[in-house]
Amino acid sequence: MKIRFLLHLLLANTNSDHKNRKGLKSITTTKSTSKTMVNRELFGRKDVNVEIPDDVFPSQEEIDTIDNITGKDCQHGWYKSCSSRNNDEEEEEDGNGNESNTRNDNDIQLHYRHWPPPDKDNIKGIVIYTHGIHSQSGHASRLQNRPLDVALLVDTFTNKGMAVYAGDQYGHGFSEGTRFYIPSWEENRNDLITFVNLISDKNSKDIPIFMAGESYGGCLTILATKYFQDFPSKAPINFDSCLLIAPAIEGDLPPFPVLQLLRYVLAPIAPKWTPFFMPNTVSPDKIWRDTAVCDYYTTPRKLEMKLDAIGKPFRLGTAVQLLKALEECRSIVMNYKQSFCIVHGSNDIAVPISGSKLLFDNCVTSNDNKELHIINESYHGILAEPEAEEAMEHIISYVDKRMKKFTTTTTSK
Repeated sequence: MKIRFLLHLLLANTNSDHKNRKGLKSITTTKSTSKTMVNRELFGRKDVNVEIPDDVFPSQEEIDTIDNITGKDCQHGWYKSCSSRNNDEEEEEDGNGNESNTRNDNDIQLHYRHWPPPDKDNIKGIVIYTHGIHSQSGHASRLQNRPLDVALLVDTFTNKGMAVYAGDQYGHGFSEGTRFYIPSWEENRNDLITFVNLISDKNSKDIPIFMAGESYGGCLTILATKYFQDFPSKAPINFDSCLLIAPAIEGDLPPFPVLQLLRYVLAPIAPKWTPFFMPNTVSPDKIWRDTAVCDYYTTPRKLEMKLDAIGKPFRLGTAVQLLKALEECRSIVMNYKQSFCIVHGSNDIAVPISGSKLLFDNCVTSNDNKELHIINESYHGILAEPEAEEAMEHIISYVDKRMKKFTTTTTSK
């Protein structure tokens, strides 16, 4: 989520769809080096192994509170990761067309949330949101009568009759996998592709799909939709366009020798290691201007639950995969032709706005199918900034225009 940590790393190196929300049940325990991890029944799936120690795992009351903050009628589901550690078996079904709760020992299960609109039988559109590194699908708050972050997305879109889906990436939120680790950016992208097609298959093909991504999630959204561009048969026929929120495309990189050391010496030896010399990423007060928002997201208990990790250092492998993803994203800009809307804060020091400008200025998307809105004074956490509603107004205006085009195109077929 926060790219500027690479500059600090240089200095350090130089100097040295299940609705059951009541199914939280412990089953078996396994020992890590110092903590007890618990296989539990969670959101209707058995033997879930979230890499969070049992003594800090969120209570059912805390889970319900998070769900209620995100939005009305929050539901949960699971799907299988595309991680290379998995086998190639398809998801089993229970005979009624539902995903089975059984699993193969090699499977890594990824969690997602779903918020249907009030009129579930008349869904006008679908938004699929992807969070950034060290964040999660439940990253939301309601402060001073303002829904923020995921809560703002959910309230805004469901009130317009649209369904919202948000997945937890590998190792984030309630998903399985090494905590806050990127095994490879390609696997993250492939998981997103799988997720989007899963949601498309669950809904009518006459409903347009908008892929929203924030920070690293924005980078993955660009990479996944470029894959759809290159391999149209792999894309949902109802995919429409991208909603990019401070997308990570460029970052502050260390000099070439240090970059080589990071990528080819340290990370290959210990990709899951967070070295003692690895500094914090951009501090929370550089992500949000509002101290109430900053304080809310950085309470000791929120950080202790390990659902997200605001301002925490990256693992070496995570840092390298992030760099590779940004490189790949920049390499495809000049051939990118998908429709998109970008909102980016003018004072974002975590993810340079120059990346958004690079995409907007150099892509081959037609001018009437792309928008870039620079939100004055906003920091990186744009959907929790004082200008959050302004950013959402731009997104909604774009979505309204795209919905009209989609309806016209569908009717004429």
